[in-house]
Parts: sequence; structure tokens; C-alpha cells
Amino acid sequence: MSIKIRQVIEFNSDFQYFAGFLNHIVQQSSINANVKFQNRKVILEIDETDKEKVQKFSDEVTKYLPHSLFLGEIDTSNFDGDLEKHNSISPDYEIAPCNFCIEELSNETSPHYLDNGYRCSHYSNKGELFLEDEFTYSPNYSENSILLLTNSAKFDELFIATDDEKKALFSIEKPTLKLTIRNQELKELTGKKYLFVKAPWSVKSVLVAIQSKESGFDYLFFNDNDDLKAIVIQDNISFIKANRLLPKLKNLHENRLLNRFLNILDEANFKNGIGIYLNDKSGSI
Repeated sequence: MSIKIRQVIEFNSDFQYFAGFLNHIVQQSSINANVKFQNRKVILEIDETDKEKVQKFSDEVTKYLPHSLFLGEIDTSNFDGDLEKHNSISPDYEIAPCNFCIEELSNETSPHYLDNGYRCSHYSNKGELFLEDEFTYSPNYSENSILLLTNSAKFDELFIATDDEKKALFSIEKPTLKLTIRNQELKELTGKKYLFVKAPWSVKSVLVAIQSKESGFDYLFFNDNDDLKAIVIQDNISFIKANRLLPKLKNLHENRLLNRFLNILDEANFKNGIGIYLNDKSGSI
């Protein structure tokens, strides 16, 4: 008798790439499973009869499935019946290189080793989009620079952060987060207690990180009017600026500022909140 499991994963966006990554891993592991995306839910159905394939699938998920800022609750249940096969094809998105990509780019035996034109095609997509990165990375700090973390193993030595902030920083969306500096040398270099920090987010920055780490640099700096900044508050992430990946705001108020504030409350599932608007030009609040 076959054992079938259904997982319903909340995904708070209409983007299909997370379902695409999961579907790619299903194909790679040859497990009898199905992935579909509907109504902002990723539905994974697995036939667990073949334990060897189930273990391979589990290992691949642990190694390659990225965290996403939009992930919600997961509900798991047993079910009877046949698996309905779906041909899950995801559109291309402007997202960071995934763990499959990083493995290809950093492995000296890979045909894509240090390939600066590499495109991700690991979320059941065509692999046609490429994140443009024309920034200059330097070990020298200048005012308002963003820190590119080139050696993730040094993160806890450099910064103080919650687990949710860490997961957000290294998610597939790769937002820029404002973090508290732990390292005294970094404090003295920047003259700051806090810095905007970003994990490698493009093919170019991944390649820069690989080469910088080999040269003994744990971080570099660059200047960017960043398109994806976020803050993590009480286990919820809110976007400050996000031209690249941002769900459309709900129309909760006709005033633009109040509408944004109400959307932040809605994202955090708060019923009430207090907001203060500071107007530098008039000096009013």
C-alpha cells in the first residue's frame, strides 16, 4: 500500500519561482511527486513508497531549496488517490543565483566555473533573465556604502542579528538589511554602529565573493541606490524599498503614505499601530 503525503505551503506572493525550485528538485530526484501553485499556495504531493528516492529528495531539498521571504505556514496531511501530474513551468524572475548556480559557478570542474554570463534555470524556468550588476566592489569604505558579505562563515563574528534576519539576508530574494555591527574593527573602519548589509545577489557579486574570500577579504563595500531594502520586526519582514520584487500594495487608504503604513500593519498581522510622519521641509510632524 502506497503512503502519500500532501504539504500545503503558504506563499505570500503571486511569484511562482519557489514552486519552480521545488518542482526542479522533484525532477532531479526522480521521486513520484507533484508540485502545483494555486491561490498563493504551493501544493506538494509525494508518494513515499520508495524510501530511497524519498531520502534523496529530502537531501536535495535540504541542500538546494532556498528560503524565501514570502514563505508562510506549512500544513502536512496524508491523502488517498492518485497523484495528478502537473507540468509546472515558472516565468523568469530577477532573483539571485540559487545554490545550484553557486555550486556550478564555484566548482572548478564545472563547465560554468566563474562564468559571468551564467543564468539560473533551476526553478522550472527558461533561464532568460539576468540580474544586471554594474557596481564596483572595494575593500575601502565610503559614506553610505553597503557591505557585501563575501564570507558567510564570518557573519556571526561581524554582526548581531536574529535568526529571522539571517534567513532573510540569505533568502533567494537577497534583500539589503540594516544590521548591528559586532566586530570592533568594522566599527572603527566605518565609524558606525549599524550598516546596510547584503549577501551576494547577482552572478557578478557571487564571483566577486568567491575571489575575495580566496584573497582573505570577508567583506567588500559598494554604493547602490538599492532596489530591495527590508526590515524584520517581530518575525515579520516589511519592505522599505523594492522595485525588483514587491507585491502590489492593497488599496487600504486613498492617502499614499497612510496606505503604505496600513499595508505594513497588514503584512505583520497587526490590528492597530501608531505611525509618525516627519516632514523635514516644514519641520512639522
